[in-house]
Amino acid sequence: MSLQETYRQVLGQHNYPPAVKTLLGELLVVSRLVAATLKFTGKITVQLQEEDSPPRLAMING
Repeated sequence: MSLQETYRQVLGQHNYPPAVKTLLGELLVVSRLVAATLKFTGKITVQLQEEDSPPRLAMING
């Protein structure tokens, strides 16, 4: 599945506001780049922390 197909699938599950759609797209790209750069095989976990909004912290664990 391509990155674009994954993005569309994620967005199709909920009615996200535009800012959240942008952030999800950016996190998908970063996750893909980390996995490709590190030659990582496995799962990558993305965690967002927010107090009210917008999210103040985004972490990616591999």
